[in-house]
Amino acid sequence: MPSPPAVSVCIITFNHEQFIRQAVESALAQTTTFDYEIVVGDDASTDATSQILAELERAHAPRLRVHRRPHNLGVGGNLAATLLECRGKYIALLEGDDYWIDEQKLQLQHDLLETQREYAICFHPVRAVREGSAEAYRSPRGRIPRRTSLVDLIERGTYIPTASVMFRNRADEGFPDWYSGLRIADLPLHVINARHGDIALIDRVMAVYRLHPGGVFSMIANADRVRAVVQMYSHINDYLDHRFDKTIRGIQSYWEAVERYNSGDSAGARKLARIRFAAPPWNRQRWMAGMMAFAPPLVRMIRRVVG
Repeated sequence: MPSPPAVSVCIITFNHEQFIRQAVESALAQTTTFDYEIVVGDDASTDATSQILAELERAHAPRLRVHRRPHNLGVGGNLAATLLECRGKYIALLEGDDYWIDEQKLQLQHDLLETQREYAICFHPVRAVREGSAEAYRSPRGRIPRRTSLVDLIERGTYIPTASVMFRNRADEGFPDWYSGLRIADLPLHVINARHGDIALIDRVMAVYRLHPGGVFSMIANADRVRAVVQMYSHINDYLDHRFDKTIRGIQSYWEAVERYNSGDSAGARKLARIRFAAPPWNRQRWMAGMMAFAPPLVRMIRRVVG
């Protein structure tokens, strides 16, 4: 059996026929001094994604391996299954509708994790682009320290773009039972990994994150989206033995207030927000700044809710 590669590129995809070729080819274009593999988890796509991947696999095996799910596992289930199929010492994530724009990305991240053992995760900024428009911006927005930790993940929310992250492969340790059922799986994965070390930022834009109606988060209806986030934070809270209970409950309050606001209950949303926000002593401004890095419209909505 050949030696495991230094890095596994983990790509998850579902119905990304417009984008998957560019995603895979951007991973194939990486220039490295080490061996790496590309492992794709196709979550029972119903469009031409599977055919495109079959063509690419024929051309680029054994570096490229495609695993086609016989039935749809959902985001958390497909990601967990694909991570378990990765053999590399380090894993870089890429969703099938995003792509990399720097051929040195893997080399830079590998070298950082290889030489600085105190880090469990490293990431970099991306260029966020909205399909069908000229809108583009750097994400995360604002100032993120070059070194962050588990505490920052909880207080700031999601500031690590999926297309930017590389981490040490600990998939053989398994995942919590609840992970496979998640509809939003990136932040919990970062929390799991951040228990083993800090998070490094490489301040160089090396990927493009697409904003489009077929994106994972965009495909969740508004009401379901809020419930998915609240459920995700409940699992994180339990997983961390309620070490950050007040902070997490404060964050959930924002989302619950947004759900009421979306349903037309503006007065109820503001009442919930004001009552719940008064209790937890957590840094709301810091969390709002972190959310602004990824979802400015959501932050504006929250500010309307709070009044």
